Amino acid sequence: MRSNASSRPPRGPDLPGRLAAAALLLLLAAACPAPGADPAEDAPDAGAQAQPPVPVQTEPVRRGTAEETVRGTATVEARHQLLLVAESGGTLRRVLVEEGDAVQPGQLLAEIDNPDLALTRSNAAHLVARLKRELADLEPLVAKGYAPRQSADELRAQLQEAQSQLQRAQHQLQLLQVRAGLQGVVASRSVQPGQQIAPGAALFTLVDPLHLQASLHVAADALARLREGAPVLATVPALGPEHRFLGSVRLISPVVNPQTGTVKLTVDLPTRPQLDTPDAPALRPGLLAELRVVTARRDDALLAPRRAITWEENQPLVFVAAPDGDDAWTARRTRVTLGASADDTVEITQGLSEGQRLIVVGQAGLKDGTPVRPAQDTPP
Repeated sequence: MRSNASSRPPRGPDLPGRLAAAALLLLLAAACPAPGADPAEDAPDAGAQAQPPVPVQTEPVRRGTAEETVRGTATVEARHQLLLVAESGGTLRRVLVEEGDAVQPGQLLAEIDNPDLALTRSNAAHLVARLKRELADLEPLVAKGYAPRQSADELRAQLQEAQSQLQRAQHQLQLLQVRAGLQGVVASRSVQPGQQIAPGAALFTLVDPLHLQASLHVAADALARLREGAPVLATVPALGPEHRFLGSVRLISPVVNPQTGTVKLTVDLPTRPQLDTPDAPALRPGLLAELRVVTARRDDALLAPRRAITWEENQPLVFVAAPDGDDAWTARRTRVTLGASADDTVEITQGLSEGQRLIVVGQAGLKDGTPVRPAQDTPP
């Protein structure tokens, strides 16, 4: 007998529904760690992705002397210089000095021959002698009334004129002897023995090498800070930057050049450098000097290395290497206010404190907060 019940197995859920349920179970299993598992073991290594420290070199902010200066270049000159020219013409008979020779005032340097002047002097001397004899013979006759007094007066006038001519001739002959007019050295000699010399011809240039000066032209807006007696530091590229010469401002011109807007400073300079040693070179006329006139001085100023300064939008800033934990350093971008500057340092008036370490090498491309690693031999 046939049963009414179906012989097929009962239908379960359809296939798409079962696949969705299985996927959900897999997601839940992945999200929940197994009992006893450490989540940090499966997390990515954050240290592996951190930026490595940038190697840098630093120098400390220190206290020292800051000087405000006015700078310029000028040629070193002898304060006392004399050009000797021929007062009378003739033939240069002999020259007694060479370039570089030391001379004293009144020393004979050269002699010029002029036969015409010698003959003029000789004639004048003979005329004076003759007139003196004639006057000596006439005066007794005048006294006795044998000769008119007018004759004696005329003879005296002739004698006076002849004596004046003799004095002029003797003076002209003295000028043929060329003598030094100052104590110094012969800087140049422009003539040779046997040469024909015309009146006014240049013969020698004498200079005093012990008293030197330079004329420096500076902008007129520095006048309020300039004063006579202000120290001046001079360096001469030809002698090397290690040799420095300390001078002073002797004179500030009372007028300003309207074409250039500058004022002239006359600076006295020494011949020997500050740190004088037997082999130190001497300052000489004609050398080009770089001059720095000190207009203000502060002895307890904060000084930073000039090479630590960078600029952004015309504003100065530095990068400070700041400690950030054990053996860790961070670059901190810091704006500063600058004061006086020297060759390798600059005064900091705002923004820093003594002892801070400024990055002087490696700051290019740094950003605020960048990890850095200062060199081991950099002073703290």
